[in-house]
Amino acid sequence: MKIDRIKKNKKISSTAYRVLLLLKLLNEKNLGIEDLNAILSQDPNISRTFSNEVILKYISTLRLAGYKITKPCVSNNYTYNLIKAPVRIKLSEDELNSFIFFDTFMSNISQKNLQEAKNKLFENLFRYMNDDDISRYNKLKKSYKNNNSLNTKFQKYTPIASKFEQYCIDEQKIIIKYKYPFKKEIQIILEPKYVEYIGEDIYFCGYDPIIGERQLINVDYIAEMKQLPVKSSSNYILSPVIFKLKGRLAKSYELHESEKITEINSETDTITITTYADCKTMLMQRLLKYGDLCEVLYPKAFREKIANEIYKTIKNYEKDYK
Repeated sequence: MKIDRIKKNKKISSTAYRVLLLLKLLNEKNLGIEDLNAILSQDPNISRTFSNEVILKYISTLRLAGYKITKPCVSNNYTYNLIKAPVRIKLSEDELNSFIFFDTFMSNISQKNLQEAKNKLFENLFRYMNDDDISRYNKLKKSYKNNNSLNTKFQKYTPIASKFEQYCIDEQKIIIKYKYPFKKEIQIILEPKYVEYIGEDIYFCGYDPIIGERQLINVDYIAEMKQLPVKSSSNYILSPVIFKLKGRLAKSYELHESEKITEINSETDTITITTYADCKTMLMQRLLKYGDLCEVLYPKAFREKIANEIYKTIKNYEKDYK
């Protein structure tokens, strides 16, 4: 609700506004009476503190309206917890199944921040579901857990993913040995950054200080990973890659994350794009798919790397040109 709207409309009850604001706050997280009063005092439409008795009256008003709010105690860290609302949503069987699949899928991912976000989502959802739907949800979820098709490799790699995430928190360099099919083993030093999930694949993202690039390493091919007693650097800059697209691709191209159009040439039907890609290897694979409609302009080393990949491909067909 906008501040000036409240000031202009004198029909709005300031007490009702405070009760609704309190409801909004409790819907976001558990709060103690002091926390509630502090937030109310900082709200530009209120800007004052209230006695504990007044705050309790507002909470009692919500309870009378059908909102189930717990009393502060040791188990809830002396906060008020909104656990049920009088407004109910009715979910269809398909909607319940979708939520269960999402819940089960997310349970196989080890990232703590994603787990916390998922738990908060379902905590809010259950406040507005009726007891029958919650019971149906729990029964369906149990059957989903017993379904082996959902036991993806996310579960298999949870231990190593959790280990990598701890390395990210520790902010210390790591050494990783990995081997892609038909290639020799590679050993690199990384400053770990995050875990990324692309489709059904899991990648460890880290900054390689030697080449000055971020790397995405598929967890399927990691042979060994250990932490080094060296702190990661907090300052690093991703180098840009500039490439040009032409023809039909230039007209239909949709920008990816961290990309921007830096030049449009209507005479040659080309656009020039600058990107700061996390992983140059994945960027190269994508640009190679564009064939002769794409040309890498900068940096020189990346342009030569692309050209070398194209040359190696052409060598496979040299006999057809002789």
